[in-house]
Amino acid sequence: MDAFDVNLPRDIDACHELILELDRERRRQAAVIALGYFQRLYDIEDRARDSSVSQRGALRQRGAKPIVTEFHQWLLEQSERELPKSKLRAAIAYMTNRHHVDPFAYLRDVYTRLPTTPASDLPSLLPDRWIDEHPQHRLQERADEARQRADRKRARRAQRRAPAATPS
Repeated sequence: MDAFDVNLPRDIDACHELILELDRERRRQAAVIALGYFQRLYDIEDRARDSSVSQRGALRQRGAKPIVTEFHQWLLEQSERELPKSKLRAAIAYMTNRHHVDPFAYLRDVYTRLPTTPASDLPSLLPDRWIDEHPQHRLQERADEARQRADRKRARRAQRRAPAATPS
């Protein structure tokens, strides 16, 4: 037996199953990494729990900002690496494209406000409402692109619905 011989499946179906399992494992690893970022943020909150408001804010700035920056960079890398149809890519694209929000500014603000926000005010942290309160973080070029796409779509629809001119 050669050193390169491994117990690989010999038929196509078994190879396909192996590829699917490898893909599932890769996705599990990405989920574990993402959850690790959240755990690190929760650890900061646990340490800050008994601190005064000013101490808690300083601890969040010192501890959370580098984590959120690193998480943002990781998300961007994942979005470039993931297939266009993947759920992770769709979630990232949804927030950045649908609401034209700078994801770093959004995550940073929501993370700092979340622990002190009463449950009744949580809907104000949703991206569509958040951007209304923070228009400086609107990605204007994406909003312009969306508006241009909508205008082109309306023009095509109007052209299809226009009655055909009859020759006289």
